Amino acid sequence: MIRATLADAGSGVDAAATRLFVDDVEIVAGVTRTAADVSFAATGLAAGPHHVRVEAADLAGNPATLEWEFSVDLTDPDAAFTAPTPEEGALVNDNRPEVRLEYSDPAPDGYASGIDPATGVHLSEDGGDVTAEPAV
Repeated sequence: MIRATLADAGSGVDAAATRLFVDDVEIVAGVTRTAADVSFAATGLAAGPHHVRVEAADLAGNPATLEWEFSVDLTDPDAAFTAPTPEEGALVNDNRPEVRLEYSDPAPDGYASGIDPATGVHLSEDGGDVTAEPAV
């Protein structure tokens, strides 16, 4: 959701005069405009940086412009088990083997969002969530 909050203590915001641009293209369909905000549920944005511009005016005709950028990261993170080292399906003689996973978010497009270990890594064993058990 792309949203900008609007306010004018004087004459109030002219909602009809508010315009929203994404990557220098004015968005008309699907935009919600009120005296308090303008919003748009963006879909299908390409990976990489995007520029948003909101042009607004108050009821007296005084203009204001707000601009910001954000990036879309559509690249899946890389993950690989590095322990235990035996081949997949091999037997180990330890009922609590160390399992090690290395992960990264390289994003070849240069706009990596990163991985938050507190919320982005979940572990399961035999279908049950064991995320809280290991040291992450």
